Amino acid sequence: MSSVTTFVPRAELTARENVRAFISLCRHQLTTFGAKLPFEANVWNLTPHFKGKARHGTTQIYFSRFSRAKRSSKRRRSMTRDFGDFAKSYIRYTYSIRPSSQVPRARLLALQAAESALIATSGVADPTRITAHALNSAIKLIEDRFSLNYSYDIGRELAALVEFMRKKRMLATSITWKSPVPRPVHKSRIGPDFEARRDKMLHSVHALEAIASIFRQANTPSDVLVSSACAMLCSAPDRISEILLLPDLCEITQKSSSTGQDQYGLRWFPAKGGDPQVKWSATIMADVLKQAIAKIRAQTSHARELARWYERNPGTLYLPKQLEHLRGAARLTMSEVHQIVFDTDEPDGVLGNTWCHQHKLKLTKIEGRAYFNFDSLEKFLLALLPAGFPTADEGTRMKHSEMLFIVQRNALNSQKGTYRSVIETVDYLKIARRLSGATVSNIFARFGHLNADGSPFSIRTHQFRHYLNTLAQAGGMGQLEIALWSGRKSVAQNDAYDHVSGNDLLAQAEAATTKSATTTTAVAPRTFSLIPRADWIKMGVTTGHTTEFGYCLHDFSMLPCQLHLDCINCDEQVCVKGDEVRETNIRMLHAETQSLLEAAKSACGEGEAGSNRWVEHQRVTFSRLEQLCNLLDDPNIPVGSAIRLSGVNPPTKLQQSSDIIRLTGTRAKSKTRPLLTPRRTNGNK
Repeated sequence: MSSVTTFVPRAELTARENVRAFISLCRHQLTTFGAKLPFEANVWNLTPHFKGKARHGTTQIYFSRFSRAKRSSKRRRSMTRDFGDFAKSYIRYTYSIRPSSQVPRARLLALQAAESALIATSGVADPTRITAHALNSAIKLIEDRFSLNYSYDIGRELAALVEFMRKKRMLATSITWKSPVPRPVHKSRIGPDFEARRDKMLHSVHALEAIASIFRQANTPSDVLVSSACAMLCSAPDRISEILLLPDLCEITQKSSSTGQDQYGLRWFPAKGGDPQVKWSATIMADVLKQAIAKIRAQTSHARELARWYERNPGTLYLPKQLEHLRGAARLTMSEVHQIVFDTDEPDGVLGNTWCHQHKLKLTKIEGRAYFNFDSLEKFLLALLPAGFPTADEGTRMKHSEMLFIVQRNALNSQKGTYRSVIETVDYLKIARRLSGATVSNIFARFGHLNADGSPFSIRTHQFRHYLNTLAQAGGMGQLEIALWSGRKSVAQNDAYDHVSGNDLLAQAEAATTKSATTTTAVAPRTFSLIPRADWIKMGVTTGHTTEFGYCLHDFSMLPCQLHLDCINCDEQVCVKGDEVRETNIRMLHAETQSLLEAAKSACGEGEAGSNRWVEHQRVTFSRLEQLCNLLDDPNIPVGSAIRLSGVNPPTKLQQSSDIIRLTGTRAKSKTRPLLTPRRTNGNK
């Protein structure tokens, strides 16, 4: 990386002259992305500068026109010359000022949208002519193509671009502009949107159970490594890149200072800025984690031995003892080539010849037979060793011989032969492709774990992390502890992984205030998740509120409650089977009413005035509670069913007035006079 070079504009120059000076500085003086960067090219290969954690492949950025299509065509239209030079300079300059491990794609998209909007609004792609109108047009282009989250990110980059140009005197008309794209807020924990977002970020229970089953059955290298990696992801909220960059000697065991028991953990290198740490495993997962490490180590031990051999013998191809006599041979038959290249005891000349042709190796033909010399084969195979060998990770300076996830080339691909002397690291795509998709490599498909429509299960590696974080949130773990456990620099990053529903939060509140609460907390099922008012109306109900026994459907805008505190004797009361807290309240009231009925019968036998009315009321209440409890205990009624008893006719105002006249001999004088409908009041008559 180059030393920081700052561009200082000159006040006496025009905006266009300052832009030219800026481009000249970035083209000739900066060495960011390499001193030999082909600045004039419209495609920059930045692979050496953006080595993704546990990811292979090339990293390129294209200085092309903004495309409204979600997938750009292979024939990209290049940016105009003037704007393209400015865009390249801005990308190179800002990266030199603020280096990052992420490819500046949002920044490039902001530049592309600005160019397209400039052409549409002014007819020319002159960066100095950027105006608020052009910027608003650019935002419209961005919002039409991208999601709210990504539009917000690109909008911020667009605002940063304008502010940079304003401060550096590159605008013909100085403006101050702020992106109108609102910051995405995902605080709502109820309704279809929340449930859809939650389902997207959390894996299904069936897929998790399937992985556990596969972990026990796996025996091929591919299945063992994939299922074992998933077992590790289930043990702690890790990124797959962190798993794949673990050292072979990652395990650590020590006694806990508080309990005196052995603790098992792994040495860890967080990918997102957290300090290196030891991640201690929960006791319940320690044995699973040990098994996973042992299985992986058994499958990768030979590759580590190869890496150590190459460290001791640089520039020399590894050959087993039975093939040493072929070293330096001027003429290798195709059968011998096949035996040197592939880890096999059954050499095949046809396959050897095919391999040479696939890799465009120049063969020598003698009397109709093809030959290849050892030195050329050695040079070709050594070039296939991982880039940067023997160093596997620049950040930790770990060697390939020290890595846990390292295999012989093609060892995870059953469709290709495994190389005898070439090694490779296990990258993200080798795991991800085997956990999703409909291809033959899908691990769920091979073990017969399918959805109802016949498609195989699918899991994204990051879903394990979201799941464990959500469990931690639901269980009440502190935000600082969650951040440290997950390897984050800030607790603010926890929010993106919090998928606790409104119902889960309600369950926590009820558990905290209920004597029968236990210390075990889990993500609550969606059966009783709160729903928006619009969906409530679709069910044919206009109003509703919670009660201690379920939900009340009474419309208070039409009439006050005529059975206040006597919900069981109301046909507007709905109970939900499986709601543990409210079911407990119903059963407590059932036992209490039985005692009150016996007390009322005893008082009636002693001739106490009015006791006969209480006997009648408690008998009706007890009968309804008996019916309700029987329905709740009926195994034929599924959990989540709404139960609404009928047959109750609350007394009308006319009936209540008639009762008052009959009992007192006087007409009610006030509309607010207490009703004589019996009500439960702490068990007293």
